[in-house]
Amino acid sequence: MLHREEWWAWWSDEQLTTAIGLPESLCPETLSPDAVSLISEVWESFSPAPRCGWETLARVKAVLRRANWSHPQGSVPESRAVTELLIVQFTDDSEGVLQCWRRALGEGYECHIERLQSDN
Repeated sequence: MLHREEWWAWWSDEQLTTAIGLPESLCPETLSPDAVSLISEVWESFSPAPRCGWETLARVKAVLRRANWSHPQGSVPESRAVTELLIVQFTDDSEGVLQCWRRALGEGYECHIERLQSDN
């Protein structure tokens, strides 16, 4: 186990599992605070695994910038309440762009994150 939060654990084989039932004495913290925040946001939502994969979120060293995403009129379903672009730095010091959208669902929410490919 490389990292543990209250509800989830990240393992060296790049698997995310529930932390329920793990000994409370096991509490490694090797992921960055921004990686933990992104993983927790998806984990605690009604969404399945993020489109970019848990391993991409685990490799986030820092969120460098956040910006609201502008969509051409009519190109986004009305149900997408909040959409952000996140400029991130990964643990190998490369940078990338993640698109994150959230919407309320009754007493919870959906949170989807995907990595946008660069033209380089």
